[in-house]
Amino acid sequence: MLHGKSLHLEPNAPEEAVVAVFKALASQPRWRILRLLSGGGLSVNEIAHSLQMPSTTVAAQVKTLEQANLLHTELRAASHGLQKICTRTYDNLLVQLPEVAITNSNFSEVSMPIGA
Repeated sequence: MLHGKSLHLEPNAPEEAVVAVFKALASQPRWRILRLLSGGGLSVNEIAHSLQMPSTTVAAQVKTLEQANLLHTELRAASHGLQKICTRTYDNLLVQLPEVAITNSNFSEVSMPIGA
């Protein structure tokens, strides 16, 4: 049983959006960020500290995830300026792979009697 909000990538989804999602998921640091955010929203600095990564690296990874619509951010007031709080957009990803219809335009069928 799936819990939470799901992203369903259907065969008729725009190809650019589907490719952006898979590219965003094809990175170990971005995957680790998404896994960390399963517990709720965190700031870029909190993510960087938890994953022992530079905050500049986390910010770049967050941007890629945000462009793929896999997480969203909001700016909140902090003691020194603003903090970017990151939250996962979806908890589940469902992918329906496209089917390719095979046309018989390159084939012909011939019937021949045997032994006549």
